[in-house]
Amino acid sequence: MDCLTIVIALLSILVGGVITWLVSRFYYIRASNALSKEANHLRELTELMLRGMEAAGWVEYNRDDKGNPIGIVFKGSIEETAHVTDEVKATVIPGSSEKKDT
Repeated sequence: MDCLTIVIALLSILVGGVITWLVSRFYYIRASNALSKEANHLRELTELMLRGMEAAGWVEYNRDDKGNPIGIVFKGSIEETAHVTDEVKATVIPGSSEKKDT
């Protein structure tokens, strides 16, 4: 191989690397911005739910000196009870092994 072929090969590798880096960087920045937007949206929704829970008296925020929440204390307990009743009548027919439910 002559010197010109080696230089062209090295330049081709370099140009290919730069193009790959530029395309990857573009998609990285776009994905990073989308992830940041989603994280901010989820943070807002979480804060909204916790404020609602605080207003309902279910939780209480622990706050720092500036009033920023740094923790949560869950108050009370959640208790549910269920009552179930059922009734079954069975009729036996003489001379038959079958039972009839009504």
